[in-house]
Amino acid sequence: MTTDHPLLDGVTGDCAWTESLAGTVYFGEGLRSFLAWSARRGLRPVLVTRPDAEVTYPVLNRLWASGALWLRRAGDGFLDLRSGAVYESVGAVPQRAEEASGLEAPPMENSHIWSLFSVGVRHPATEVTRLGAVVEVVWEALTGTLPAAWGWHEPCLVGWDRDGYTDSARLLMPKAELVVSGAERWPIQAIGTVLRTAQGLEETIAGVAVAGPDGLDMAGLEARAVRCLADVAAQIPVPVFGVVAAGRGGSAVRLRYPSLGPVAPLAVLAGPDLAEMAGQDVRGFAAGHGGIVAGRGWAPSMVIGLSEAGVGVWDRLRMLASEFLGPQFGPVGEPGGVEGMVADAV
Repeated sequence: MTTDHPLLDGVTGDCAWTESLAGTVYFGEGLRSFLAWSARRGLRPVLVTRPDAEVTYPVLNRLWASGALWLRRAGDGFLDLRSGAVYESVGAVPQRAEEASGLEAPPMENSHIWSLFSVGVRHPATEVTRLGAVVEVVWEALTGTLPAAWGWHEPCLVGWDRDGYTDSARLLMPKAELVVSGAERWPIQAIGTVLRTAQGLEETIAGVAVAGPDGLDMAGLEARAVRCLADVAAQIPVPVFGVVAAGRGGSAVRLRYPSLGPVAPLAVLAGPDLAEMAGQDVRGFAAGHGGIVAGRGWAPSMVIGLSEAGVGVWDRLRMLASEFLGPQFGPVGEPGGVEGMVADAV
């Protein structure tokens, strides 16, 4: 016998949809449960919101991860935020977005500069492994403080505690997804993911921090991004990857559209495994491309800031990635290319 989920408003085809009337949609216990319930049944989750609704970063992150759709009410129809097209029912919305309809996208705030980040590290899968160090390093580099709170969902009601964070991840294995939020000065929200693999435990922290008002010194922001990734390389035994980028938004981390908008990568980290896979000497590569080396002496990581006079940051990232990874690197604009790698990360 199939038991419907309390938030389920309907099933049409292979989609299960739920509607929220909230002005701001949070990654609450109900939504977390609904996404998992849909996945177990092979259904694509659909979130329907009111026309002026916003979501938090954890909501958007989990919608991306689950392949969910976010639709808005538009009169008697449903607005597909991927294309701007309006459909008469949830079932009429195509799996792949149609060509843009010509309708204007919902307005996005741009009064502040945001730092977007995704950093991954590896740990041994042992009883004494303690998680959360990478979270603290990123928080201190980007905000100057430790996280305020964490939890299985929003609102985060438990003060930051690495032991509790570790215990919950262990309980949720083989995959744990936890929310981390809050700092003393500027808003910051993130999703921490811990995954058991054949190599051990992969811990990733991905999120958004409000860096400051529009007009912020971008050279200083890039220096902060480089310092963040260098601190990860220096303090975490096995970094895997890292990227910090800049975007625009409001004074709070609220999103009106299923995208973080245009982003500009500021700095990247390549861990020792990536260097080994590419057959690269990170010391030589960093010295020749304005990067720095940090971490274990016998297997260091490389961090490179992406600003360079006369070269756009995306062009510089493409050139660096192509040279570092060689033929294994997917062509620009194709699956596996740098745009997809960075988009997936942040």
